Amino acid sequence: MREALAALLRDTGFVVTEAADGLAALALVEDGARPEVLLVDQTMPRMSGLELARRLRERLRDLVVVLMTGDAGTEAACGERWVIQKPFDSRRLTTLLRQAAVMVGE
Repeated sequence: MREALAALLRDTGFVVTEAADGLAALALVEDGARPEVLLVDQTMPRMSGLELARRLRERLRDLVVVLMTGDAGTEAACGERWVIQKPFDSRRLTTLLRQAAVMVGE
């Protein structure tokens, strides 16, 4: 799923850096990566998406996070502004990511 989403986002003009899981994403940031927007699934191997967001924000205070979730209760409980409920279509995802990216410049 990650590879398909990355290909879709690249095809629509986004610059994408992929990580296999939360620990790999942390390692990328430790090596100097500075994502503007983090697209993350709530359920991932080795670390939840919310835990990854929390840990990355310790280093990148203004990081904008878009959380994908299949759990309808997550949206209200997680405290994230940008949540997309699965299943979603590509147009909805790219629109949400563009809206979230605007936050980076503010």
